[in-house]
Order: sequence, then C-alpha cells, then structure tokens
Amino acid sequence: MLYYRVNHSRLGLFRYIMLKLNIKITKFALHFLLLFLFLFSLQCRADMVYNVKNFGAIGDGKIDDILAFERCFAAALKNTKSRVVIPYGKYKISRTLMIDFLKQEIEVVGLMNALNHVPEIVLNKNETVMHVKGWLFDVSKGVFKISNLSLKANNPAYSSSHPRINNNRWSAGLLITDKSDVFISNIKVSNVYGTGIYVATTVQEQILRSARFKYLEISNCSVENVWGYNPSLDNYGDGIYVSNVASGSITKNTIFNNVSITKQLGRAGIVLEYMDEGIRLSGNSVLGGYDRALHIEKTYGGHNIVNNKFLGSDMSLIVYEPVISNDFKIINFEKNVFSNKNMDKKLQFNKVYGKDSYGDRSLLNLLTSGKSIGKKIVFNNNEITVDERFVYESNAIVNNRSVSTKFSNNQYKIINNIGKRKLGIYNYSNTNMLNDLLLDGIQIFNFDQ
Repeated sequence: MLYYRVNHSRLGLFRYIMLKLNIKITKFALHFLLLFLFLFSLQCRADMVYNVKNFGAIGDGKIDDILAFERCFAAALKNTKSRVVIPYGKYKISRTLMIDFLKQEIEVVGLMNALNHVPEIVLNKNETVMHVKGWLFDVSKGVFKISNLSLKANNPAYSSSHPRINNNRWSAGLLITDKSDVFISNIKVSNVYGTGIYVATTVQEQILRSARFKYLEISNCSVENVWGYNPSLDNYGDGIYVSNVASGSITKNTIFNNVSITKQLGRAGIVLEYMDEGIRLSGNSVLGGYDRALHIEKTYGGHNIVNNKFLGSDMSLIVYEPVISNDFKIINFEKNVFSNKNMDKKLQFNKVYGKDSYGDRSLLNLLTSGKSIGKKIVFNNNEITVDERFVYESNAIVNNRSVSTKFSNNQYKIINNIGKRKLGIYNYSNTNMLNDLLLDGIQIFNFDQ
C-alpha cells in the first residue's frame, strides 16, 4: 500500500482555484489529483536513467557509437544525479569518451548478459578510453560511480619503433581526475599504453588536503597487458595508480602484464603516491610484468596492506617516504606474499628502478628520511620468498634504509635453490627483527645508517 501525506493548505488552494473555475471537486478527487502528481514526480525521477541505445548506440562492434555515447552523457549531465546504462554489447568508439562535470553525481552501469559477461567499449587507437574530469576545487566535489564494463585500447607490443616509448605521452583505460568520491567495481582494462586505472588530482603536490578525493573504492577489477616505458622520468606504466586520496580501499583486483605478448615491463602493478592517506589494500594479486609490484611514495601513511600477493618482479616493494614525522600514520604490512615468481628467465627485460645496484633490486626496498617517535612502517607475518627458477640477480632479499621500520614474525626463504646461493638482509638502520624466521642460510647484515 502506498502512503502519502496531504498538505491541507495546498488542498485548500486547489479547491479555491477549482471553484474559481466553476469546477466542482470533491475531497476524494483532490486526494486523487495529489496522488497522480506524486506518481508523476516519481516518473520524472525515473527519467534520470539514460540508456545509450535510446541515443542511437548499436553495440555491434562495427558501427562507431561515439556520437551516441556523447549525446547520452550530455543529456545525463543536465541533472544533479543521473545513471547511464550500457546494455550488453561491443561498442566501438573512435575517440576518447570524455565525461566532464563538476558537482553532479554520475553513475555508469554496464548490464551483463546471462553468462555474466560485461559490455565492451573498444577504442581502436592507442589513446585513453574513458576520461572522467572535473575541477580542482579547494574542497573536492563530484561523485562518480562505474561498474561492469570492459575498456580496451589498441596498443602494439614493445619495439624500438613504438610511437610512445621514451616520451612523456601516455594514456589510460579509465582516467579520473578532480572528484570527491569515486566507486569503481568490476571494470576490466586491457591493452593500454600508460596506466590501467588512474585516479589523481591534476595538481598532485602542495594542494589543500580538502582538495583531495574524500573517498575512493576500487574492487573486483582486472588490468591486463597494460604497460609503459619512459625510464628517464619513470612516471607512468602502472596497473592501478592512485594519488591525492584521503581514504579508501583497493580490494580483490588482479593485475597482470603478460610480457610474452607485450614484450616489456610496466612501471608498477599498484602505486600509492602524493598525499594519499588511509588506503586499505586487501586481497589484490599483482601476478607479474612490472618493474616493481607495489610502489609507495610521498604519502601521509595510514595504509593497511593485508593479504595481497605481489609477484613477478625482483623488486616486489619499494617504499620511499622522504618525510617521516610524528604525525605520519603507520603503514601496516600483514600476511602478504612478496616473491619474484613469474619473472621468466627466458625473456629479456629493461629494468628501471635501481637497475645498476644489485642491493636495490631486492624484494623489499625501504627508504625513508626523518625521525619519529615509534615505528611507522610495520611488517608482521609476511612471506618473503625468492624462487630461483625465476629472475633474481640481487645478493639481498631485503634492503632496509629506514630507521622507522619494524619487522616481526615474518618468514624469509629461498626455494628451488639448486646452486645453494646465499642471500642477505641488508639493514642500514639496525632495526630489530623480532621472531622473524630466516631459512635457507639467509643472514642479517647490520650497518650504521
């Protein structure tokens, strides 16, 4: 049963108008009229859902649907809150799909088929597939939600003649800039040169904290065969890149760059950078194809990194925090696996970070400056494993140049070590390791920093 409230002052006004018009109307008729107006208003709200096929999109993978998408979003952006629906199909577009808004709340939803396959948006160019942009306000504004879509570009494999390598021009599968709250779920990004999912403010340093994204959620996404190579600046080529976010979660995502297809490493599987704070990474799998699996740099800390797999690189983790102060929040690493597994010896890779230093290419690399009360980077109950079946040229398994770190209950080991090679933990800060289990002859070497 539908209940509604009648405003009696409005009831009297309607009756007065009707009497002036010499139209007799009963109280029942007035109630019926108000009910009709209420239901009509609900219908108007329902009109805030926009279907791209109602604007001419075909979704057959042959006809260019970019104009239909642009018309649909132009209509949706006239409202303060809208949803754009993309039925199952393969939508070819000829240029980047730009979604430009300031304060609105926009949701994009793909409708899956009976087999739970998501709609595809395919750009047959080496460009950004979807760019969601806003404005860098002093207090961030605008909400964007997206789910159940596949975004593909056309990026050729690495070669010396690749048009983008060694230059500062890159693309993204999903590029989101200058928003308040962002929710990304079940998005598949593939075959992009640059970055798979990129979330950041357009100015990344020395901005107000209130200008950052208030909240970000990236869950159940996959990034496949996304890479980039610009070693002089080392500034792109990531699976998931996040900066300038005040809080959020990155959970249950899978990132894999198959170098047997792409012929080159990307920069990093996941990056947390520039003013990020309070990010939870949980249940993610970086399976390989990146210069380093996880890169954390110039953040405010507060990250909780739990139950992830960081594989496929001889540098699973780099933490570079040049300012560790008392208000820097603890970064917690717990129950993660760090390993070089999946870094195939038969393939040649162009490494970037610390490529001329064996020690700096170890699985865990920690470099911080400044001193604080208490330990700010904490490792507890993690598994750090070198598998000698795969690429590992370093003589170190850990390279710690941070006085702010704490290790406890971690396990370090070498497997498939036919040559009985020895590895060391190079500790330049005299950090204590409490109840850590060192297997296979791994030793600790302490040095004064």
